[in-house]
Order: sequence, then C-alpha cells, then structure tokens
Amino acid sequence: MLPRKHILFGTLLWVGWLAAWLMVPQNARAAGELADRLSAELKSVVSEVRWKGPGKILTRNMEFKVTRATQILDLEGRKISLKRLPVPCAARIRFRKTTEGSPTALEIQVREILTSVGLSKGGRLLHRSSTRWSQQLPE
Repeated sequence: MLPRKHILFGTLLWVGWLAAWLMVPQNARAAGELADRLSAELKSVVSEVRWKGPGKILTRNMEFKVTRATQILDLEGRKISLKRLPVPCAARIRFRKTTEGSPTALEIQVREILTSVGLSKGGRLLHRSSTRWSQQLPE
C-alpha cells in the first residue's frame, strides 16, 4: 500500500490540475474579448498627408500625433523618420482612436508621392514634394 503522504500529494496535484484546466476556457474567452475590443479601436485610412511638423501630421480632414513608436515606411517599405516623410503624399495611416485629442498614428505607409506647386526664389514654378518641415498649417 502507498504511504499516506503520496496519496495526499497525488490528490492535491490532481485537484490543482483540474482547477487550472477549468479556468482556461474563461481566460481564453476573456483574452479573445480583449483582442476584439483592441482591434475595434484600431482604424486605417488612406489620405493625403498635407502638412507635417515635429510630433504630428495633418491630412485633408484629420490631425494625427506621431510618436517614437510610430512606424513610417517609404514607397519601398523601408523605415524612415518623420523628417524624411515627403509632403504632400498619399499614405495609409493606421491609428488608434482616443477619447480625447488627436488619434495616435501607429503606422504611416507612403503610397504615392504627390506634387505641390510653389515658387522658387527666381520666380519659377516648382512641382515637387519636400521632406522639409511644413511652414504653415494648411487652410
């Protein structure tokens, strides 16, 4: 016959395993609900980036915060800094909605470099995009 110690240890081990097994479906369900809620907060939009400055960009109808965590990709999919983002450009912007203030951009992927019209110092028309910081907010 087995000593009492072994029977007690085996019983406790079995009860602990059963308790953990019964809790897994509830945790998995809760994790699934949390993932659904987080993915519902993530949005994506393709728009024209018309202005950029330190920490933010403006599109035709939205303003986005840009943080160190924001991933910015050029036409070839290579990571670039906000300073190297050409403006104006068409871009797909993935962002997280917030209850207050501007949404935070998680990823900005350049789809097309657009042309902009301006005058050079000599008075010639320029048709190009620029990686310089934007001077004025668009109207």
